[in-house]
Order: sequence, then structure tokens, then C-alpha cells
Amino acid sequence: INGLKSPLAHEALLNWLKLFCVNFGAAALSNYMQDMLTWVLKECDEKNIKVKNAAIDVIGELHSQLGPPFEAFVKSKDMQTSIMAIVEKAMKDRPFDPNAKDVNRKIKCVTLLTSGNTVSSAKENSAGSDGSTSFLSLPKMDLIDSLGNDILNQIVLTEGKNSWKQRKEAMDNVIARLSKCSGMLSTDHKAFNSLKELIAAIRSRLNDSQSNLKPLAARAIGSILSHTDEQSQAKIGKAVFPSLVNAAMNDTKKTMRDAAISSLTSGIKRNKLDGGGTNLLSLDVFIASMESELSDAALKSAGLADVLFFLAETLQSICSNNNVALKGIKVSSHLAKIIVTSLLSSKSGTRLEAEKILKISLDNDLVAANELEKEIAKLLPAQQRTLRSFVPNSSSSTNEVAASRKTPLQSTSRSTPSRQLS
Repeated sequence: INGLKSPLAHEALLNWLKLFCVNFGAAALSNYMQDMLTWVLKECDEKNIKVKNAAIDVIGELHSQLGPPFEAFVKSKDMQTSIMAIVEKAMKDRPFDPNAKDVNRKIKCVTLLTSGNTVSSAKENSAGSDGSTSFLSLPKMDLIDSLGNDILNQIVLTEGKNSWKQRKEAMDNVIARLSKCSGMLSTDHKAFNSLKELIAAIRSRLNDSQSNLKPLAARAIGSILSHTDEQSQAKIGKAVFPSLVNAAMNDTKKTMRDAAISSLTSGIKRNKLDGGGTNLLSLDVFIASMESELSDAALKSAGLADVLFFLAETLQSICSNNNVALKGIKVSSHLAKIIVTSLLSSKSGTRLEAEKILKISLDNDLVAANELEKEIAKLLPAQQRTLRSFVPNSSSSTNEVAASRKTPLQSTSRSTPSRQLS
């Protein structure tokens, strides 16, 4: 087709390609997908308006079926700003339909059926994962390699009056580089070891002597977490979640507390290319980290209520989606301790958020009654009596909890102050 100058031939092939994707599904392009997409993107730069519009129609149809992987592939290409704007508008006009992979197409592709690359074999819950995206070469970035090894020295530099400027510039460069990453970060053995060194360096800036650099460090960590696969995300979480939770609870400045919670949010959400939704592995790490940081000082802190609100919203969201995997949450004992300890706080906002988590946990069997009993048994008699108004002996249902309270749990939750996650 590249050897044909006639616009009619280009337009006709583009129209046929769109019809092919509608009737067969984009997965039927199989091994030819990447070459076809490269050609279609080139056709978006055609001067002939009919050819350009036909190419835009194909872009829209493919985006509606393939979603985030397709978008990442497109953004990885070196295109003129004007052409990228046209392509982005085409994708915006035809948003991704997660149900596209389940559509019963008019025509079946014999080669896909015989090779076993069917819709049913797609990765469960993966956005746009209908077997078609496996034929796209999605970009992966070696972050340290793209930034240069000197980035580590810049981030930890403390000598000199203006060293803070170099630390700031280095972290700004990390965030800027990640903003241009259309795919995922490389996490093979060598790249991941370098990434851990970078994370450790940035984590040290969460307590920087320059207070304006602390939120910047939290944002940099969040950017890294949002570009990693779920396994790597959980591994990195073990290194940074305790520090982020501590900052979110105890830092004196709200800008830092908000930045820490925003970073935690990025740390428990899977990248769209990795399926999207909550990363249950990271959630386990977050809950365990929060329990470890829940000190007496934290119970009096200004930020604990916001962290509890974040946890309550996350748990409620997952339970609302009927996520069966959450029933097997591995940190039930940690969650029980968070609930029991937080209910003893002198701050009403903290107690109200803890009550919400208690209700969600009992409603969805996230915490066993015996786990709560174990934590209550560790308390002083007076503290135990206080908690019995929330958690009666051998509690096994939310109805028992609500019935035992002087004020119903439902009315309490309505009086909870409105909070918003950053």
C-alpha cells in the first residue's frame, strides 16, 4: 500500500481495516497488529482529508477495544505534536470499553480459535486483555539508565549551602521523566536493583531539612509506584510504606500529609497496563505497615483520621466490587489491631473512621471475631470496657455490634466529617 499514491486505495484499505476490527475483533490482527498500527498512525498525517478521517476512525475503534495498552503503544511513538493531538482526540471520542473483549463478534477468526488465543484465555480482569495486546510491543523504561547514575548522588547530596537545589532538581527530573513514560518501568533483576537504590535515596528525602522537598519526595515515590507491575509495587511498598504512613499521620504540615496519602494511593493501585484496580498484595503491605507505625503519638496525631479514611474507602470500594480475593486477606490480625487501637484515640474523628472500618470488616468477614478478642484482651480493664460498646464478646455480625451501641453505627457514619483523598 505504501507504493500506491492514489488516496482512494489508502482510504479503502483503512475503511476495510475498521470493518475487519468490528466484525472479527482487534485480536484477529494477531501478529500483524503492530505493523498495521504503525501504518495507521502514519496515515493520520496524510494531507487528503478523507484518508486522514478514515485513519482516525480506525484509531478510535482500536482504542475502544484495546484501551490502555493501545494508548501506551501510541504514546511511545515519536510523532509531531499536531498529529499526537489528533490521535489523542480520536481516543477520547471513542473511550475504552472494558466489555469489548466479551462481545460476540459476527465473524470468528479460525487461526485464533485453533491457536488457543481466544477471549476466554485472556488474563482475568486485565484491561483490554483479550489476547490482542500480547502482539503489541509495549515500552518498558529502565529509569536509572534514562536518568544517569549520577542521579543517586544528587538526591542524597547534603554538603554545601545550595545542595538542596540539586536535590530538588534531581527529584524534579525523576518526576518529569516518569511523566513521559507511556508504559511500565523495567523491573528485571538489574533494573530493579537500581530502582531500589533510587527508592532508598528518595525515601531519605521524606525527612529532608528543607520542608518544601518532603512533599516532592513523596510525589516522586508515588510516580515510581504508579509505573511498576503489581509484584514490584508490593516489594517497593515494603520499603516505603512505613515512612509514608508515618508522614501521613504525624507530619505537622498538611501539604506533606496529603502528598504522603497521594503516594500511598498510587502504591496500592495497579497500573492500567497491569489490569488496573486495587493491588491486593500492596494493600496487605500497607495494612501491616500502618499497624507497625500506630504508636501512642500517632493516636493523637492530626493525620491518623485521614489515613483511616483512606483505608476505609479502599476496603469499601473493593468489597462493593465483590472482590472474592479480599476474603482471604492475609493481614487480618494487623487490621484488627488497627481497629482496636484507633477506637481508643482521644480524637472523635479518628474513632469515627475506625468505627467505619470495623463495620466494613465485620460486614465482609475481613476480620475474624477472635482476632478482635485477642487485641482487646491485651488492654487494661478500663479500656476493655470502653471497647465493649463497639465490639461485644464473641461478636460475629454487624447487627450485634450496632445493637450493643448506645447510638447506632449508621447514624454515627452519617455524622462523619466529609473527607476527600488528594
